[in-house]
Amino acid sequence: MSCIHNERLLEQWYEEALAETLKEYKDVAKAEEEADQMLREDLDSRMKEIKKAYPNFESYPVDLQLQITQSYYRGTLTPKHSPKTRRLINQGKFKEAATEFLDNEEYRTAKKKGRAGIRDRMEDVAAALRRMENTKKSSTGGRVASNPNPYEPRAI
Repeated sequence: MSCIHNERLLEQWYEEALAETLKEYKDVAKAEEEADQMLREDLDSRMKEIKKAYPNFESYPVDLQLQITQSYYRGTLTPKHSPKTRRLINQGKFKEAATEFLDNEEYRTAKKKGRAGIRDRMEDVAAALRRMENTKKSSTGGRVASNPNPYEPRAI
């Protein structure tokens, strides 16, 4: 199933859910509240999927978490759609994952199909992945402790 198809299904799902809710409620504010609740439940379900697909998800910077979430939600970072990108992310190969993520038919043809906004979102994901690679390289790997004693440490 293509990402475009998934996005259309999501839009259709949201419109249908809102239409059904509007039938039940005369109060539009109540209908929007109901639709919002349904969306939150869907998001909660997808967050479980995301954390399963990306076991280190919660250790990533918030920006990368947001980019993975928005991309997963629209279908481009799901295990079925981007298995190689997912594998590279999980291996900590963020720069390679960014390159692989943009090596995508949907990305290449978005402008021609009148969906240029997709490119911007995908480039945001790739940029967040590249920033993670830079963070990984600058990490020291642990805490640095100072010696509180006034003398030089020596082996015992």
